[in-house]
Amino acid sequence: MKKSVPTLVVLVLLVTGCSGDGDLAGLSLHSTTPTPCFAGVEKALAQVADELFEQRRSDGDLGPIDLPDGGSEAHCSVRFTSEALGTPGTPWKRSISVRYSLASPAIAPSDAVGRARDSYLRQLDTAPESARLRPISAGDEGASWHQDGTFAGGHAAFVDRNLAVKVHVEGGDSTDEGDSGVGPMSPEDAQDDAIRIAESVAESLLETRPR
Repeated sequence: MKKSVPTLVVLVLLVTGCSGDGDLAGLSLHSTTPTPCFAGVEKALAQVADELFEQRRSDGDLGPIDLPDGGSEAHCSVRFTSEALGTPGTPWKRSISVRYSLASPAIAPSDAVGRARDSYLRQLDTAPESARLRPISAGDEGASWHQDGTFAGGHAAFVDRNLAVKVHVEGGDSTDEGDSGVGPMSPEDAQDDAIRIAESVAESLLETRPR
């Protein structure tokens, strides 16, 4: 059965409480992707990384990359790793990545908002058929899920005006089972952490959102 978009959906037209393309004409759009990568999100990163936050940290970013249609994309990632295996159940590694997809602010606002929402919906389509999408309170519309296999971990995506955001969180915890002493973090924790990061990004966008 084809997975469905969550029932708790905020329609794009409700961004401004209006009902037509002309009503979006005066909507201010995001002009760039967030800079620096995790601007305003450090507190949420500390909550997700927990005791790893003050240990080994590796940041990476790519972009923003200009796209042929006038939009841009930026990819941000950070990895926290323990300096030594802890007691079973304690965090060993947390990896967080955020992808920003900006629809060109130079086109008509209605088109930019529509393109961003299309990008957001394409992110939802990457979830496996077995994934259970959960609505989240981020941006104009958002959802989260957990998946196993390729890109295993917690996922969250949302759209805010002309900006679509995708979050992925995965990690491992110390365990007394197996040879490595490390096992995957729980699906519930991974999904909750992805939601935490997504909501934090959304809150930071509210502070810088054009009026």
